[in-house]
Amino acid sequence: MSSAEAIKKLQSLSEERAGKVCALIEDLAELEALENAADLKDGREALAEVEAARTPLFANTKTAACEKPAEPATIPYEQLRREAGLDR
Repeated sequence: MSSAEAIKKLQSLSEERAGKVCALIEDLAELEALENAADLKDGREALAEVEAARTPLFANTKTAACEKPAEPATIPYEQLRREAGLDR
């Protein structure tokens, strides 16, 4: 349904019903804004957790210029499949 069709239908409603429809639309818009704010907060908290858990590349500052950053830990593919229950 196009916006023009929706407006036409809204205009054909009684004033009381049109008011209720508009109130519902406003409530839905407010709910969506609240959900977006909650999602943003959750995302920021998750990002903060990841950043806090991140190990510094150079733990020993005295030898930092000589050391390479540690390789990220990896799990062999077969082990991952077993742990996920994908191997039968």
